[in-house]
Amino acid sequence: MSEEPAAKRMKNSDEYPNLCAEVAGPVKEKLIELDAVQHQLDVMSEKAAEEILKVELAFNTERLPIYEKRKKLTSKIDNFWQIAFLNHHLLSTAIPEQQKDLFSALRDLEVQEFDDLRSGFKIIMTFDANEYFKNEVITKSYFLQSETPSTQITEIQWEKDKNPPAPEDESSITFLEWLSYTPSPDSDEIA
Repeated sequence: MSEEPAAKRMKNSDEYPNLCAEVAGPVKEKLIELDAVQHQLDVMSEKAAEEILKVELAFNTERLPIYEKRKKLTSKIDNFWQIAFLNHHLLSTAIPEQQKDLFSALRDLEVQEFDDLRSGFKIIMTFDANEYFKNEVITKSYFLQSETPSTQITEIQWEKDKNPPAPEDESSITFLEWLSYTPSPDSDEIA
């Protein structure tokens, strides 16, 4: 059986070379004890996180029929997604006047978490025919598990002269720029 990673196992006094030389005797021993208690808390927190993920996964499965019910209802409301986006306090700021008509073509929007929940999620947008691109479905996936989180997007088949340039300022991008741009998930305010 392999040895636990250094962060997971308790340390002995030789593994604290960064403690000041003045920290010795009873204080050093108490700090080592304190570290052992912190280790126990870390292990407990990790166990709790695992259990929370299991519960979340179970409820995600139970939510599926309710999401379907909601989808049927939203499909009966003309321009539902346009109304929702344009009235959202944050998303509406990413939609300039000249892009508002695109949202009348947004037929459905779905967020799907990956099976293990920790590794990421994807946003699936279904569009009717529109003047911006030929795609009916555009999926933007966020991979969060690796050391360098990443984003992947469906290749968009832009209509002539509709492909937006890469945003100059990541802090204020439009919806179309967001749709075609793959920033680090850490800096993606819209997702």
